[in-house]
Parts: sequence; structure tokens; C-alpha cells
Amino acid sequence: MSLLVSPTPCNTPKKRGRTSPEESPNKREPKKKFEMVGKKMTYDNLMADFKGMLEGEIGKVRADINGLTGTVESLVNAARDAENKVTFNLELKSKMMKWLLLVAAVAYASAHASVSGSDGDVETDEKPEVEFDWETTGYSNLGRTNSLQYSRSRNVKDESYNPKKYPFLAEINKYSKISRRYAHHCGGSLISQLHVITAGHCFAGLDLQIEKFAVRLGLHDFNHLAAKGLIIDNQGIAVHSEYKVVRHVFINDIAIVTLPSPVKFTSIISPVCLPPPEVVTGQIVTVLGWGRKKPRGPRIVTPKQLDTYVLDIGQCYAAWGPWGLATNQTHLLCTKSPKGTSCSGDSGGPIVRSDLQNKRHILVGIHSKGDGCSTRMPSIQTSVAAFLPWIKEQIGASLPSCTMA
Repeated sequence: MSLLVSPTPCNTPKKRGRTSPEESPNKREPKKKFEMVGKKMTYDNLMADFKGMLEGEIGKVRADINGLTGTVESLVNAARDAENKVTFNLELKSKMMKWLLLVAAVAYASAHASVSGSDGDVETDEKPEVEFDWETTGYSNLGRTNSLQYSRSRNVKDESYNPKKYPFLAEINKYSKISRRYAHHCGGSLISQLHVITAGHCFAGLDLQIEKFAVRLGLHDFNHLAAKGLIIDNQGIAVHSEYKVVRHVFINDIAIVTLPSPVKFTSIISPVCLPPPEVVTGQIVTVLGWGRKKPRGPRIVTPKQLDTYVLDIGQCYAAWGPWGLATNQTHLLCTKSPKGTSCSGDSGGPIVRSDLQNKRHILVGIHSKGDGCSTRMPSIQTSVAAFLPWIKEQIGASLPSCTMA
């Protein structure tokens, strides 16, 4: 009996992993579907994880931003506080600096004496107001009338002023390195061919080895410089050896300037008379000078005159008290007028009494100090009569005739 066996190739490899469609048409489909579902689940999970992570990071960033915002706001507030403090400190320092400068200016004016006595006045405490009875004193009814009309703060320009009227009036100039010219410094009075008398504080505190001065005589108007300035040798400036400042008052406030050469007397240049050693309380006197009309006003070009009267020293002390009057009150002279007063620029200028009977002007005072440009307080003058021995010692010669022209 024979067996029939189908021939099978010995070397033909079996096909693995492959199935024809006819054998199992849907056999691999579930696996494919499973793989797609797995992929979808992985993507969703990743997206969810990423979204969660992103939201977490965003939350952290927001928290950081909020923290930074708070920090920035704190820094801004701190900066503003610092700025306010700095601004406050700067303002405080500025105010303190202004006060320090003011104190320094006051100290300088008191210790070294400013150019003008009126400019150097400082009120450290409230001064008592003293009222003067203009009606009962009788001084305003002595038959003497002013040729000027006055403003409340200072006499106005005298259009009729003539240098022949007060030919002894002198102007002391100081050289300015800035403007390179001589400018008004103080007033003065010619008392001889070689000597002009003025206030000591016009030179006190200045370096006389450096500063330059000149004297002009016969001067009527700054705009018409007919009078030549006489350059002063500073060795010819004699300030009283006991000049000092006490309680804002210039004590022994007197100086004599020796001119470089004798001047020739003319109708507009002649000396004033020195006074007898007597008290002139109650008499009307005339203040002369180039003082301003108000403290910071412009310089005037024409000399001014103001009729005022001499107060009793007791009235003056009652007005100024310890703020204004110190020792040696006999060396001082007080004047007051309801119509005007001396002001900045009048320092060193003359206070004269007119002796009409003998046709002469008598120098009774030298302007020393005032209450600014206010008429509230009396003006303080240096009494010339109190310094007659010193004046004669400085001049060293007999005085010339001082008869009015």
C-alpha cells in the first residue's frame, strides 16, 4: 500500500506574522484601535499636564508679579517719602541758610558797620512805640517852614536846591571794582580847606590799604559832574580810636578825612561852622544828604534837605530803650520829624542849624543811624559838640571863617 504525501518544499520558510485577508480579515483591527485610543489618552494627559503645569507657572509668575508690584510700590512710596524728606530737608536747609545769612549780615553790619547807618539798623526785639505830641511841643510853630513837600517815608526831590545854599556839603565816593568807577558811599561836611568830617562807620571794617575813596565838593547833581573828585590818600582817614558798636549803635561814630591838597573857597565850596559846646534840644535843624526815598529804592541824583528838630535825650531813650541807646549818651543827638526821616545813603551827612542873624550854618550833628527809612523812631546822630577837642586835635590848626555866603 502506498502513502501519498503532498510535496512540501524543505527550504521554504514559514511566513510569520502575516495573515492574508482571506484567513482573518478583522484579526488585527482591535489592536489598531487600542493603539489609537492609547495615543489619544496620552495626548490628552500631556495636554492636561502641560496646561496644569502652565497654569501653575502662570500662577507663580502672577504671584511673583504681585510681589514685585508690591515691592515696586513700596520702593516708590519709600522714594516718595525720601524725596519728601529730601525736599523738606532742602527747604529747611534753605530757610536755615537764609536765617544764617541774615544773622551773619546783622552781625557784620553791627560789628563792621555797613556803608550806611540806616542800612545797618536791625530790630532784634519789638521796640515800644512812642508817640510824640507835635501840637504841644511848639516846635512846628516856630515860624520855620520847609521849602520842600515831603512824602511819608522821605522828602521828595527839591527842584530849587542850589549848591550855594549849603556849600559845605561833601560827597564821599568809594571805588567799585565791578563797575570800575567811583560811586556814592557817604555824605560829609567841609570844615576847612583840608578837612571833611563824616561818620566813623563809613570806614570802619574796611581795608583802607585796598579800598579807594574820593571826595567831591560843590556837587549839585550826579548827572552834572562839574565838581572833580579829590582822590583821598587813605592815610589821611582818621576814625575815632574808640569807635565801636554797642547794641547796634555806633559809639564815637566820627571820622575826619584829610584832603590831598587845600581847596579854594568859592560860592559853592566853603566850610560849615563847628558848634559851641551847648545843648541844642528843641531847636529846628536840617538834615542833608543823598539818602534814598525808600530802603531799596534807586539812588537819588540831587541832595535832599529835611527840617526836623532835636529831641531831649530822655525822649530818645524812651523811644529806643536798651535796643538803640547805650553808654555815652551825651555823645549822641536825636532828631525826629513827622514829615520824613533820613534813609540809606545819608550816613555821614550833616545836621545843621541855620544862624540867620549871623549868616552862617552850624554843624550840630553827623548822621549815624536810623530806623530804616521809617519815621516811627527818632534818628540817632553823632553830637559834634561832644567831640570838639578831638576834632581840633585832628585838624591841628585854627578854623577858618564859616560865614554864610
